Amino acid sequence: MNIGLFFGTYNPIHNGHIFICNEILKSKKVDSIWLVVTPQSPFKENINILDERIRVFMVDEAVRNIENLISSSIEFEFNKPNYTAKTLKFLKSKNLKNNYNLIIGEDNLESFDSWKDSSYIKNNFDLIVYPRTKNINSKKLFKGKIINISSTEIRKKIKNNKSIKDYVPQVVEEIIVKNNYYS
Repeated sequence: MNIGLFFGTYNPIHNGHIFICNEILKSKKVDSIWLVVTPQSPFKENINILDERIRVFMVDEAVRNIENLISSSIEFEFNKPNYTAKTLKFLKSKNLKNNYNLIIGEDNLESFDSWKDSSYIKNNFDLIVYPRTKNINSKKLFKGKIINISSTEIRKKIKNNKSIKDYVPQVVEEIIVKNNYYS
């Protein structure tokens, strides 16, 4: 099985994440996509993020009824901060029949060589690079629509008492509002 792995803090998950997954699934590059919730990104140590279980719950709810999208908390089994390469090695060792593809944003491609064990990742996994800007015309990029939604922008909207209903799945908005997250 061809599995796409889309790592993120998902703080919170938003419609852009879902759109990207659906576009990649439509392309038939992968059979399913696992949204791997990262407890703590090594690149975002100082950022204030919601508890990892809350973020997983929101991802669970966001993808519950979307075929071939799976919420994953696999990284919760590792010490923090964890590195993508460690998770990929673990998955590859446990599931030899699966072919894993790493889904990253174009912005991550620019810094990819600074990732821990980036050469291991490049040599053992296909990268699906989703565009973030219109400026880069790379053969490595997936041909997809630019999405201008970010979790940072959503958190700012919440702090400023602005609606996020067009930015996150309805169930995620309900969870955030009910629990007063990010306020």
